[in-house]
Amino acid sequence: MTKDLRAAVIGVGFIGRVHVESLRRIGVEVTAVAASTMDRAQDHAGTHQVPRAYGDYRALLERETIDAVHICTPPALHAAMARDALDAGLHVVCEKPLTVDPDESALLAAQAERLGRIAAVNYNIRYYAAAQRARQLVQEGALGTIHLVHGAYLQDFHVPETPWGWRFEPSFGGPMRAITEIGSHWLDLMRFVTGREVLSVVSDTRTCYPTRRRPDDETVNVISEDYAGALFALEEGAAGTLTVSEVSPGRKNQLRIEIVGTDGTLAWDSEHVQHLWVGRKDEPNQS
Repeated sequence: MTKDLRAAVIGVGFIGRVHVESLRRIGVEVTAVAASTMDRAQDHAGTHQVPRAYGDYRALLERETIDAVHICTPPALHAAMARDALDAGLHVVCEKPLTVDPDESALLAAQAERLGRIAAVNYNIRYYAAAQRARQLVQEGALGTIHLVHGAYLQDFHVPETPWGWRFEPSFGGPMRAITEIGSHWLDLMRFVTGREVLSVVSDTRTCYPTRRRPDDETVNVISEDYAGALFALEEGAAGTLTVSEVSPGRKNQLRIEIVGTDGTLAWDSEHVQHLWVGRKDEPNQS
């Protein structure tokens, strides 16, 4: 258990609630939450027994005596909040994507290093036991030389019946959606397991449903993608493919990854979270 650490959470939507609960489970005291309005913050604080609530995150940063802040707001707000938290001397855990502009991400990384603060993006999937074991097998050379990496991340989160939300608004969610929301998780897991970085990429994106309806029944054009496909090259000569979809009916949260080497193939599917499969040509497969 983590002792004597205090944190605050900015953002009280679904993932903000997850962070509050997760912090408590590891023994970190959550002293305050901030939201876009005081009413929302107070409602969340009351429901989850958090001592203090703020309608402005800057007031939280000024008044709270804490070690770290967790940023769980829409992506377009991340950069300013992370920058202000680092300037306040705090460690930062931010939901993905870190920013909607890669230059801003680089500036934040440099700022954290300069100030000596721990700063992290919440790519939680790499911490599944199967993902940790997959990484170990690759590092031990159990697959031989890696030639191919392929997979998908599929959801039905944004099929047309989905209610309108901030994710469809570029001013909040940024210009992209499927890649930044779920594709980034797959890419992080691939990098974590293989230890290789992407060198080049060719991609195709589609907005399968170019219009959506707001709660007031207004029809609005959507620019962010529902689907993305990518071909990419990795370090040390490996190649990869990725399919990402938020409009695949019946797929609630399926991440699939397969790593192909000279001596074996490794595969994992998040819908069978404890099952890590290793295939061999001349001996029995293992799982």
